[in-house]
Amino acid sequence: SETFILHEVLALEAMGWPVTIFTLEPPSDAFAHADVAKVKAAIVPLDPKHPDRHLAALCRDRSIFHIHAHFADYPAAIARRAANLAEIGFSISAHAKDIYLADPKNLRRNMGEARFVATCTSYNAEHLRTLAPGIPVAKLYHGIDCAKFHALERQPQKPPLILSIGRLRSKKGFDTLIEACRILRDEQRDFACR
Repeated sequence: SETFILHEVLALEAMGWPVTIFTLEPPSDAFAHADVAKVKAAIVPLDPKHPDRHLAALCRDRSIFHIHAHFADYPAAIARRAANLAEIGFSISAHAKDIYLADPKNLRRNMGEARFVATCTSYNAEHLRTLAPGIPVAKLYHGIDCAKFHALERQPQKPPLILSIGRLRSKKGFDTLIEACRILRDEQRDFACR
């Protein structure tokens, strides 16, 4: 369901990098993005009791020299401990709740040992740089090839269009969007929402 991770894996594979995906949990969504079928990487479940030790052993056995963890909280802690055990480097992609809802002390600890941290917005990057000065923080747009998109001259929409794209999960805020549309309708505003 995390299409931004999917696109990053596909981009790394397209550049010829060997990728192995280590998972802490089995997939929980009933549907998968069509591009999942394009992934060549092996998907290896980790021992839920000792994922850090298991990951370190697998990295040594497979001559893996770097671990990249998506999410700066629990996955990054596992990557940090595994990297230390295997004596290799690791990095982190930080996203949203793992930045703002995580214990700052744990976040600083994970970031402090990472080779670099990546995140998807300037706001996140500045926040992380303030939290852990001296750690390289890069702003990356989740594996999106921006060259595929070309800005068009803006054309006013009649009625104005509100467009929202996301998984149908409560954390994505669609309930808030629907309530906002109700308010606009009650105010007799002209709009369309998709």
